[in-house]
Amino acid sequence: MFAVALAWPATAGALTTVKVGGFFPSPTYVTAPPGDAHRLFVVEKGGRIDVLHDAARRRFLDVAPLVDSTGEKGLFSMAFAPDYTRSGRLYVYYAAPRADDPVGDVLTVAEYRRSATHPDRADPATPRVLFTVDNPSGGDPAAGNHNGGQLQFGPDGLLYAATGDGGAPNDPGDDAQNPASLLGKVLRIDPRATGAKPEVYASGLRNPWRFSFDRATGDLVLADVGEHEWEEIDVAPHGTPAGTNYGWDCREAFVAAPGTCAPGPLTDPVFAYPHPEEGCSSVTGGYVVRDRGLGSLYGRYLYTDYCGGDVRSLALADPAGTDSTTGLVQKSVVSFGEDSCGHVYLVKVTGEVRRLVEGAARPCPDPPDRTPPRLLVARKFRQHVEPHRSLFVTAGCDERCRVAARARIRLPGRDEPFEAVATASLAANHGAEMRILLSPQAGRAVRRALDAGHEVTARLRVTARDQAGNSAVKRRRVLVLR
Repeated sequence: MFAVALAWPATAGALTTVKVGGFFPSPTYVTAPPGDAHRLFVVEKGGRIDVLHDAARRRFLDVAPLVDSTGEKGLFSMAFAPDYTRSGRLYVYYAAPRADDPVGDVLTVAEYRRSATHPDRADPATPRVLFTVDNPSGGDPAAGNHNGGQLQFGPDGLLYAATGDGGAPNDPGDDAQNPASLLGKVLRIDPRATGAKPEVYASGLRNPWRFSFDRATGDLVLADVGEHEWEEIDVAPHGTPAGTNYGWDCREAFVAAPGTCAPGPLTDPVFAYPHPEEGCSSVTGGYVVRDRGLGSLYGRYLYTDYCGGDVRSLALADPAGTDSTTGLVQKSVVSFGEDSCGHVYLVKVTGEVRRLVEGAARPCPDPPDRTPPRLLVARKFRQHVEPHRSLFVTAGCDERCRVAARARIRLPGRDEPFEAVATASLAANHGAEMRILLSPQAGRAVRRALDAGHEVTARLRVTARDQAGNSAVKRRRVLVLR
């Protein structure tokens, strides 16, 4: 897929990783547009996004002047609209500076558009802020973390964003349990709706740095970074309505915590693991593997710990009974990512993006061509049927296509219309005049109708079909004269 991935040292069947794209200054996320087999986008903490287009690396977008990248803040992630190929809409999630509050920040989700002149660049002049979440420090120097940071479209076509509880130990503002606060939540919004406000989809979260949707089932899987004792993984099965409360800050995983619970039930994590007796712990959530090339991991959820580095997997149907190491150890993994066909990547804050492979790696296949040809049709509205007993139409496509031009003429006193058809194979961007020859019987009937003073109209239906089987249709009318 990329120039650095042409030679693969892995033994067949061995799980390993391969570096992609060279060095990146403090990368935070990697993703790709739906259906794009040739591009991978790397998000950097400082506010820049690079695109790897096959062998070429280019700067796609630079929002560094808008971003506060101190501490745990920065440009967190990006997401492409499901119809990105057509609309060019993309979204970024970053921490913006907060006036007179260097510790606090303003969580910001903004829309940009792809450049109209270059597919590997965004237009920096097109930002539209969807929403912001104020995250004040309250003068607490420990409050500059727990920002969340994941941005991803769900199977419902809505844009989901995770926010942290605002930092400082034990969520002193009790934001995660406060339904009026947007902190410590998973939010969702329809980004196409002008003026839409984000809905609270889930609450009770401390620092949901990374979540993902299983591309096969639509389930949301979220890893929430713990406080004192536990790291947890939460699941919202596809179709779960808004309102799930995962318990923080009145509970950490399965253990009571100092906060006050909001009214209503709490939802247990599906999996949790304890902190080591010494040292740090910070879960980095990944993806349910849907890459058939990772056969030993297919259908299993990947995660790791930023501090530990053991890349692990589990089956969400039985997490505790299936949790096991993959055998890979990768320190400082800040994120996982997927490309358009589900290949899985590790993002290391030390500057590396690495793809997980088992044996020989294969690039994403080009998606099936489902775009109909652009069909152009021209004809004279008034056409004489004699002396050629024919009607004429000019057709052309923007790609190689086969065209059928069918004429239907309905005459007074006759139940069934006369039909005639002409076909042609056309090269891309080349038009051709097509002659639709009427049968002798149809020619005589048309002449009789015209001699009797009737108006005769031919309805033309021109169909173009490309090599992938996609079709386009244009309809025209012709006033038939003798």
